[in-house]
Amino acid sequence: MELDEKKMCEAVEPILEYLSITLRSERFKYQIEGYGENFTIELNPLDNELDITLNSSSLVKFDSSKSSIDSTSYERRLHKLIEQSRIEYMRINMLLGNINKLQYKQKYILIYGALLKKSIGSICKKLNISNSSYYRLLHIAKFNLALLLPETYQLKKSEKKE
Repeated sequence: MELDEKKMCEAVEPILEYLSITLRSERFKYQIEGYGENFTIELNPLDNELDITLNSSSLVKFDSSKSSIDSTSYERRLHKLIEQSRIEYMRINMLLGNINKLQYKQKYILIYGALLKKSIGSICKKLNISNSSYYRLLHIAKFNLALLLPETYQLKKSEKKE
């Protein structure tokens, strides 16, 4: 089975863009731990845990006028939003965990270049590489990340059928 590197890298692009927007918007706080080649990026669990328990007595009961929201539908909607947020948190954690599995330079380029949008010049200076090496390593990092992600596994399976 021949893997198409270009398709695999293209499949990772929207995932990286989603992570970049999410991390830079500070919807979920993140932290970079460790130093040197042993650094990792993780969501900060203290800022992101949903410490909410819902029961009917904890919700504000609305009046029965036509313009108000029914309290049971409000409670259901709130439960749904909390569950969606929890699922998104777990998904982001999984994606960051896969980025953390990459080699040092690939991980550094993805985190600081693709996710945090630092300048290419500062990344090249830190890693002591040329611009062409930066783009080559970025391509390799995207491909290696694609191999780790379940979303791109579907792409690999569909190519196998052809």
